[in-house]
Amino acid sequence: MADPWRAALETYRPGPRAGSAPIKIRPSVETAGIEPLVEMAAWEALWAEPGASVKTLADRFRADRTARPSHLVSDAARRQSLAWIRRTLRDDRTRPFPPGICVHGQDDYPEKLRDAVHPVELLYYLGDWSLVFSDSVAVVGARRISRNGRLRTRRVVQALVEAGRTIVSGLSAGVDTIAHKVCLEQRGRVIGVIATPLDEACPPEILTVQTRIVRDHLLISQVPFRRYGEQLARTNVRTFVPERDVTMSAVSDATIIVEVCDTSSTLHQARTALEQGRALFILGSCFERTDLGWLARFEQQGAVRVDTINELLDRLPAARTRSAKVAGSAIRGARSAAR
Repeated sequence: MADPWRAALETYRPGPRAGSAPIKIRPSVETAGIEPLVEMAAWEALWAEPGASVKTLADRFRADRTARPSHLVSDAARRQSLAWIRRTLRDDRTRPFPPGICVHGQDDYPEKLRDAVHPVELLYYLGDWSLVFSDSVAVVGARRISRNGRLRTRRVVQALVEAGRTIVSGLSAGVDTIAHKVCLEQRGRVIGVIATPLDEACPPEILTVQTRIVRDHLLISQVPFRRYGEQLARTNVRTFVPERDVTMSAVSDATIIVEVCDTSSTLHQARTALEQGRALFILGSCFERTDLGWLARFEQQGAVRVDTINELLDRLPAARTRSAKVAGSAIRGARSAAR
């Protein structure tokens, strides 16, 4: 597989994006005595422990709310982990090292991440971390997307970009990829949240988009490098894809479901958004799937069904900077546009 780290380094040119400060690809700041690389080593060591999971780690931090990863591992385990990091990651000169590291307790840790049932204590990232504090909306949906679904995704993303919202998605096939591509075409702001370590692109065909996000926007992962590399691929999917959805929802002010299928992590993110108190919007066209009972159930629980662009924009959580509303025709108009 091509290496997104190498590709990013080859194409990265620091400089201003329209309306933004110059991007720093490898920020690593110390706050209140927190040393990011030490915390990274401790985080990797915690995940290397037998039986470690998002829940078990969150429970340990919940028991001591002032603890950082380095407080929960022995000095020997931390040193061993740091040696692994230096041997495996730092010595590979094709990779920017260290990645951006944000630890709970740092000044720039977003408190909205604490809305997750099992909050993540440490995130890795590449790109412009300030985007995590922008007005953002997650755009998600089916991986196998119809032609009309593609058109709806395009229209929704164009409207959100025009309204000044940052687009968040998971870099999966289908709606995620289209949302990112359209946002980049429209010169909007992008946050990608992935279910692999930062040095992987999955699926491989997303590499070009992922590289652009690293270079000009923000890519986030909570996935530990060592644990991911040592366990089976199917175990990684079960472990990290659901948690990617949790983080993607927590980072966002709202989630919009564009198209659905019967086997989709979209269902998990929808449930998560409601649990976290986030606004959840479902395009009216999704309800044509009468075989999916969870759509009506979530609507009863607070999800909002929307049929037009203006209806969607009117119901979004208030932005700190609100731009002009897009003149709205029906989202369903994508059906006639497809003809």
